[in-house]
Amino acid sequence: MTAGNRVDRDVPKVQLGDAHAGKVGLAIAGLLALILTAAGLVAALLQVLPRDLPEPPPNRLETQPTTPPGPQLQIQPRIDLQREQLRAETLLNGYGWADRDGRLARIPIGRAIEILADHGWPDAAPDGAKK
Repeated sequence: MTAGNRVDRDVPKVQLGDAHAGKVGLAIAGLLALILTAAGLVAALLQVLPRDLPEPPPNRLETQPTTPPGPQLQIQPRIDLQREQLRAETLLNGYGWADRDGRLARIPIGRAIEILADHGWPDAAPDGAKK
């Protein structure tokens, strides 16, 4: 092998200065001891405390039905429907301004159908001028 391709077998492939095996082992042993101590305390408490506690009486939430009432979105749906139908009829069959500043008027739908039947659909150029 040439000097440029030679592999040094004495140089380790990992960094040795970052973690010490002894300290890592002590940390793992300490955590294991803490877990075992906690498990022992729980086992001791289970032996000391009484196991058969009397059942507490049920509270109001446990005795009431669990199905909630449905939402009331409309208090008087028939009156709301009649009001909406009257508003729609007024818009469809009445005269009024859709945009007063833009001089855009609203006419009854029957009259609009007659105008379209007599004159056809108005074709406008993209800039608004007639063809």
